[in-house]
Amino acid sequence: KNYLSDLEEKLNKNKKQILKNRTTLIDEKIITLDEFINNMTFSYDEKTIYYLMKKYNLKYDICLVYLKNMIYVDDNTSFLGKLKNELLSEGLISYNDNFKKQLNNYNIIVDTPIGKFEKKILSNFSYKLKTKELVKKEYDVYEFSNIEEEVDFIANKICDLLHNECDIQKIKLVNVSDEYYPFVKRIFSFYNLPIDNEYTLYSHGEFLNFINKLKETKDLQLSLEVIETLKIKKTIISLINRYIFVKDIDDLFMQILISESKKIKLKSTSYLNKITICNHITEDDIAFVVGFNDSYPKYRKDEDFFSDTYKEQLGVDTSLDENRKIDEQLLLEYSLSQQTIFTYSTRTKSGEYQISPISGFIEYNLIKMNDSFFKYSDIANHLKLSRYLDYKNKYNVNNKNLNFLKFNYKELPYKKYDNKFTGINKETMYKFLNNKLLLSYSSMDNYYKCSFKYYLNNILKVTQYEETFATEIGNIFHRILEKYNEPDFNFDFSYNKEISQLVLDHKSQVFYDKLRNDLKFVIDTINKQNRFSTFDNELHEKKVYINKDNTISITFMGVIDKIKWKEQDGKTILAIIDYKTGNPITNISKSYYGLDMQLPIYLYLAHHIDGFSNVEVVGIYLQKILNTESYYDPKKDYIKQKEDNLKLDGYSLDDTNLVEQFDTTYQDSELIKSMKFGKNGFYGYTKILTKEQMNSLYRLVENKVDSSIKHILEADFEINPKKMDKDNTCKYCPYQDICHRKEEDYIQIEIPKTLDFLSEVDYDNMD
Repeated sequence: KNYLSDLEEKLNKNKKQILKNRTTLIDEKIITLDEFINNMTFSYDEKTIYYLMKKYNLKYDICLVYLKNMIYVDDNTSFLGKLKNELLSEGLISYNDNFKKQLNNYNIIVDTPIGKFEKKILSNFSYKLKTKELVKKEYDVYEFSNIEEEVDFIANKICDLLHNECDIQKIKLVNVSDEYYPFVKRIFSFYNLPIDNEYTLYSHGEFLNFINKLKETKDLQLSLEVIETLKIKKTIISLINRYIFVKDIDDLFMQILISESKKIKLKSTSYLNKITICNHITEDDIAFVVGFNDSYPKYRKDEDFFSDTYKEQLGVDTSLDENRKIDEQLLLEYSLSQQTIFTYSTRTKSGEYQISPISGFIEYNLIKMNDSFFKYSDIANHLKLSRYLDYKNKYNVNNKNLNFLKFNYKELPYKKYDNKFTGINKETMYKFLNNKLLLSYSSMDNYYKCSFKYYLNNILKVTQYEETFATEIGNIFHRILEKYNEPDFNFDFSYNKEISQLVLDHKSQVFYDKLRNDLKFVIDTINKQNRFSTFDNELHEKKVYINKDNTISITFMGVIDKIKWKEQDGKTILAIIDYKTGNPITNISKSYYGLDMQLPIYLYLAHHIDGFSNVEVVGIYLQKILNTESYYDPKKDYIKQKEDNLKLDGYSLDDTNLVEQFDTTYQDSELIKSMKFGKNGFYGYTKILTKEQMNSLYRLVENKVDSSIKHILEADFEINPKKMDKDNTCKYCPYQDICHRKEEDYIQIEIPKTLDFLSEVDYDNMD
C-alpha cells in the first residue's frame, strides 16, 4: 500500500501509528503527495536551478516558479514547454518510469485532500480515497486587544494543562507567524515553557561574515575560516557540497547560497519534551490556534504564474479550488484533535482585525477577554505591574489589578533603569570579530553619529540587511551605468536582462517602464556631458582597500562608482563621481565631526588607488541619477531643466588649468552645477577648494578614520548621539527602543558656517 500525504509532520506520526499496529512485516510504503507527484512527473536538482540562473539570468525564486508550473505543461510551443524540452535534452530533469511500473502492483490509499491534477494522474491506477468524517464540536474563541495579552493567556492555559499532568508533547501552537514568534519566545520564557528556538542560516551573523568574505576573496577555504561555530560551518559546507559542480565563485554562486540559506532552518536549542510550533495537527494534539483573525488561513489569490482561466484549461486547481481544500483540511484537523482553542487580537502592529472567515464553518463561543492572569510567573507579573504603573503615571489610567500587584510586589525597581553602556572586554570582542575588522564610509558614519549605534549595527549586526524597492532600483541603475561606455553596450538588452529577474505586477511594470525612459535619458545626458571633458579614461565600480592593521587585522574599504582620469606631466589627474538615486548631501562642514563625509571619503580613497601614482584630484562630485523631474517652468526648456538636474554636484579644485581639462565649459559650466567663472574669478556660489584645503580635507579624513579605529579597538561604544541646531543623529535611528537615550546622552555640536576650519584645525592633535 502507498499512503500519500502532503503533511510532513503528520506523515511521521502516521508511519509510527501504522508500525505500532502491525504484528507482521507487510510491504507498505508511505510517501507525501509531493513525492508522489515528483515521481509521476519529473524531478530536478541543484544543477537544474544553476543552469536556468546562468543561461537565462534568472533569480533563484523565479527558477522555482518555472519548475513548479512546468509539470502542468506538455506542449512544445509554449515558453515553459520549450524550456521543459530543453532541460530534458540537457539531462537536467528526469522521469522515474520504474515508479510508475511498480504502482501497478500496489493498492493505493490516499488520506489527504487531492485536486484535479492529482486525480488525473491517479486515474491511471487503482486507488481508494480514505476520508474521515468531521466530528461536530463547539469551540471556544478568545478575543484580545493585543498580542501580548493573547500569548500571556495561552502561556497560563498551558501551565494549567501541565499542572493537571498533561503530556507537554501533545501541546501544539498553530499559525505562529513572524509577528507572533517574538512574543511567544519572550513570554514563554517567563513561564519556563520550552519551545525550539528556530532561525534561518541566513539570519546568523557568521553566515553573513562568510558571504562578505567570499565576495571579497572569492576563496571558499579562506572564507570558511571566519566561522567559529562548528554547527554553522558544517551547515555551510553541506550547502556548498550540493553545488560542488559550480566552478566559478561569482555573483551567481553567491545569489544561490543566499537564497538557499533563507530556507535552511536551524535550532539554537532543542528539547526532548517541548511545546511544538507547527501548521497542522493530529488526533492526539491539544492545539492553540493563535492569530485566528481575518488574515488566517493564507488563502490563495488569482496571481500565480498561470491564471485561474488558464488553469481551468490545463485541468489544474484554481485558487478557489485550492482555498476549498485548505478549508476542508483545517476543519477536519480541528474536529479530530483532542482539543482546539482559538485566540486572536483585534489590533497588532500590522493592523486591526476581525475573526477569521473560517469561523463561518464552525460553531463557537466568542469570549472577549479583558483580564490578566497572575498565577505562574513572577517575571510576567513584574512586567504587568510596570505597564500598569506607566498607564497610571502617563495617562492617569487605573488598571483594576494595579493595587493587587503593588501589594504583592513592593520591591519592584520601577523607574530605576540605567541605560549607560557598561562596557565589554576587548579581547572577547576581538575573538568575536575573528581578529578582523572591515571599515567603510557607512560604518564610520554610524560610529560618529553614535558609537553605540555602530556597536549594534556593525559589531553585533542586530539588523539584517533587507533589499528594499528603493535599493533594488538603485542596484539596477548602478549595474547598467557600470557598463554604459563599453563598446558593445546595448541599453535595451541590459535593462531587459535586469528586469527579467523581477516578478512584476501590472502596476510595477508601468513604473519600471517609466524608469527605463528615465535611465535612458540619464545615459544620453552623461554621454553628452563626456564631450565637455578631456578626461577620456574611466574606471567603474572601483574597489579600494586600505590596510590599517593594528592590534587586529583592519581594512578600510570603499567603492567608487566612476573615476574619470588622464595622465599629465607625471601626474594622474582625476575626478571622482558617485551616483545617487536619493537626495545627495554635498556640504562637507559636518566632516569636522566625522559626519556626512561621503565626498571627503572619496578624496581619501583616490590617493590609495592601486596603479595610480602622484594623484591630483580635480573634483569630488555626486550625481543624482533618479527623480530628475522638475517643477514645470514655462520660461525654461523642459529638457534643459532635466539635463541641469544631472549636473555634477560637489567641490572642484581652485585651479582653472586643471578644471578646464576636466570641464571645458567651466566658465559657464554645462557639466558642474553652480560653476561660473568671470573676470574676477570664480563666482561666490561656486563650490571650490584650494590645494591647501584639499590637502587639509584629506588629512581630516585620515584623522577621522584613524580615530574611529582607535576608539573601536578600545571597545568605546558609549551612547553619544550628536545634537546640532534643531537636528540630531537619532532622527532615523532604528535602535531608539534599545538604547533609551536620555537628554544628557546627547553631545551638542556646532556645525561650522564656513570652510575656514580646513585651515585652522591642528589635525595631528585632534581626536
